[in-house]
Amino acid sequence: MTAPDTSAAPYAPRYTLGDVLHMLSDPNAVHANLRRGTIARPSWAQIVHTYAAEHATALAAARNDALREAAEVARNAAYYATAERREGLDLSEQVAEAILALITPETPDASLNPSTGE
Repeated sequence: MTAPDTSAAPYAPRYTLGDVLHMLSDPNAVHANLRRGTIARPSWAQIVHTYAAEHATALAAARNDALREAAEVARNAAYYATAERREGLDLSEQVAEAILALITPETPDASLNPSTGE
């Protein structure tokens, strides 16, 4: 990038369109200017729209983590319940497998797509 043309006004550097486009393509420069308040901050909705795939992946991961934790709790609960009530019968693996089947669907959950607003 070339130095800005300051011949017109010594206090107001002039950048070419190419200079501005180059600066806008640099994520560090954009972030620094966002922090300074020299360029507008995007709304949360705009950020989610920009990073829709990443947002959906993060939501799915959080959902899966919570369900895996629930499966572990269910496994433990089933183990203790069956150990106390039915000697020799342990349903913990069957309960855990049923819950784990819920968190590994064949197709992605459409409700996790933020671009549809659902």
